[in-house]
Amino acid sequence: MNKRQIFNKLIAASLLTCFFAGAFPGYAKAAGSNLNQKVLYNKYIAKGINYTEKQVVDHDNGKKNRLNIVTADLNDNDVKVIFSKAKDKEKKAATLTDQIQREIFKGNNVVAGINADFFNMGTGFSTGPQISNGAIISCHEHRSEENIYPVFGIDKNNKPFIDNIHFNGKLTVLNQSDDTIDIDNVNREGYENSLILNTTQLNELNKIDFSNYAENGALTVVKGIKPPIMLGEEYEGVVESVGEGRSSVKIPEDGIVLASHGEKAEWVKAHLKQGDKIKIKLDYDKKDIKDAIGVYTCLVKDGRVLSNDEMVQNGANKSMVLARKSRAAIGITKDNKVIAITADAGNQGISDGVTFAEMAQMLKDMGAVYAAALDGGGSTQMNVKPCGEMDVKVVNSPSYGNQRALSNGILFASNAKRTNKLGSLEVCDDITIFKGSSYKFNLKGMDTNYNFVDLKDAPAKWELEGVSGTVDSKGQFTAGNASSGKVTATLDGIKASANVNVIDSLSSLGIQGSSLNLKKGDKYEFALNASNDSNVIISNSAAKWYVTGNIGTIDKNGCLTVNCEEGNGEVIARAGGKEAKITVNVSEKNGEESGNKYNEDNEAPSIYRFSPDYTIYGDEALISVKIKDNYSGIDANSIKVK
Repeated sequence: MNKRQIFNKLIAASLLTCFFAGAFPGYAKAAGSNLNQKVLYNKYIAKGINYTEKQVVDHDNGKKNRLNIVTADLNDNDVKVIFSKAKDKEKKAATLTDQIQREIFKGNNVVAGINADFFNMGTGFSTGPQISNGAIISCHEHRSEENIYPVFGIDKNNKPFIDNIHFNGKLTVLNQSDDTIDIDNVNREGYENSLILNTTQLNELNKIDFSNYAENGALTVVKGIKPPIMLGEEYEGVVESVGEGRSSVKIPEDGIVLASHGEKAEWVKAHLKQGDKIKIKLDYDKKDIKDAIGVYTCLVKDGRVLSNDEMVQNGANKSMVLARKSRAAIGITKDNKVIAITADAGNQGISDGVTFAEMAQMLKDMGAVYAAALDGGGSTQMNVKPCGEMDVKVVNSPSYGNQRALSNGILFASNAKRTNKLGSLEVCDDITIFKGSSYKFNLKGMDTNYNFVDLKDAPAKWELEGVSGTVDSKGQFTAGNASSGKVTATLDGIKASANVNVIDSLSSLGIQGSSLNLKKGDKYEFALNASNDSNVIISNSAAKWYVTGNIGTIDKNGCLTVNCEEGNGEVIARAGGKEAKITVNVSEKNGEESGNKYNEDNEAPSIYRFSPDYTIYGDEALISVKIKDNYSGIDANSIKVK
């Protein structure tokens, strides 16, 4: 979001279940810091690209934080860093997920991404510049901020850097005197007393609205120059029209528009006319830039954590520097690795957020010799394609529970070819399960270059170690008596396992949903949820089912068949020393009142399977409801509830 406004924004608190209580078993103290940390996930998600998730506790202040970290080794030629831009337009915002999908559509194997520069939330304009594959997309929004806001970039030798860069643009009229003028900016709208070069990368309309500047301005169309415009190269074009006093203009696909105002417009009108040949050259004082994107302020420089005062002296807002909130940052190690990191805020018991100084120290502890802050707060987001999966997912908890539309992002991709040889295997997931219940374990695999391998029908050998129960050739586990152990799969000589805890008592048992209104002939299959200090997998068949009120019959799988015309009753489930109930009302009017369609042509009665999955963020809940209805054909739906 906009640097000038962000410190006035408050982060909405997201209430999640407390993850840790009392002491912190399993934590290791990070060398040289007061942080104790527990690694929750640490795997390569691509060749040369690692993803780590940590829970950290600062024993100096008692603050907890959930960290998501991507480390990319640029010494590996198969590792690629992509600086995405929403819809490839400067005046545009899109979610990080959308930007990743756009790059995947272009053929890039994106495995991770993080939000990047601050931006104007109303327009999508980034605060800093953006350079892609050696071509300029935009400069700093305000050139006066070049000394304040640095960039993160990759040079043509694939070396990452964090530095301040300064733009230099020239327009030369190819006549006898070679009259020359400075170009002030690229693909921006701060036209006052400026000369700005605009291309079709400016906005989706490919149009410039100049109504506020037309009286003292000009929109000069030049043909023969079109993006990409590479840094350091000269381009020649022909003036199609000077455009004095014009209030708007369409940017041609095969040209550019020079938007000038004030003294710069007077120069244009005095030195250019239709048919003139011109030459432009755009460059930065730092040479050999391949890619660059704006960042906020340096956190670590020359291996040293900057003090709060130094950050403020460099131009950072003091309130922002000191605030504890969601953060995103980028770092560079001495051995040519890039570290991208997020820390969430507002998740009670899990993540409290960090200050700039705390984020800087974390990055230094990870080996960063240079680091800078990215946009934070509600913009903080990291997406990752987990080991052995096909989709890139949001792995942190964005503020407000929603993905924010962003100006740009820093993405990590792999060019490693598929080897068709299994390299790693994972059994998903560690579970706690009630006796007599069943659970289908899934296999995830990657080849020797860490590319996804589809193991859906793989002939793995499944075995149990120490746990009571059975497992079939497809990974279907049925729990026996209370015990603990592992379920293990072996494929192509590679072994993987998941921890299994079978229990025979519960601390809570519930029937999903609320009271039901049904009518004669309906069938309804209930679903259970259970816990014992944590979520417990429980099958309907592992409980004893009862129905009262003579409203119908219920089978061992919790499927109720209604056989009366009017009445009220309860469905009861018992397991693990606990009991759960739900009220059922039966009436011939229920179908009519609800507007539900029932079978009209003597078809088999509908069977509804209600299996909700929900995530709560602050004051909103995103509920995914899986429904199976043999009449309507509905099989899935999602709703958002406030």
